[in-house]
Amino acid sequence: MNNREEINIHFLGQFIQEGIYLLPEEQTVPTTSIIEEKREESPATEDLAQSEEIIPKLPQIGEFRKQVLILVNNPQSDGITEEEKDFFSKLIPAIKLTWPDVAAVNINSLVNYEQDLQDFINSYEYKFLLAFTGKLPTLKFSIDGNLFESKKSAGKIHLVSNPVSELNQSKAQKVSLWNELQRIF
Repeated sequence: MNNREEINIHFLGQFIQEGIYLLPEEQTVPTTSIIEEKREESPATEDLAQSEEIIPKLPQIGEFRKQVLILVNNPQSDGITEEEKDFFSKLIPAIKLTWPDVAAVNINSLVNYEQDLQDFINSYEYKFLLAFTGKLPTLKFSIDGNLFESKKSAGKIHLVSNPVSELNQSKAQKVSLWNELQRIF
């Protein structure tokens, strides 16, 4: 091996973490040995991926002290909008809670990714989930029941409502939401 080849191998070593093997030009590597080698490494790689689940982080308002999770789906914002903050600032005290008791999160960036959305929601050990999202196909519990009707599942209560912007336009929807919230809280 000449000096130039040694430099190239050292340079490649900075970018490639696997071992680098230099084979004579006449020799080829059988395809099956590469496949077997990858199969041997595969279970360890899968275990590592499972043990280190990556759960998306989204901005939230509140500290989640009483395990009440509020979800919105608003494509106009990354977080909770002023309209939503105003609405929740009236709603939260009406159900005898405070902002530190809840966590309010805009899930818009996850609504097209069912597994990421479920992982994100499951990362919260919530007792109550109030979804101001309308019915979303990737939000399984939102399509199972009716809007403004809570459902209990595995000790958790889910309530799905229309988005805040729609609620602000309909007194009848606000009344339906309020009646169900009084029943829950």
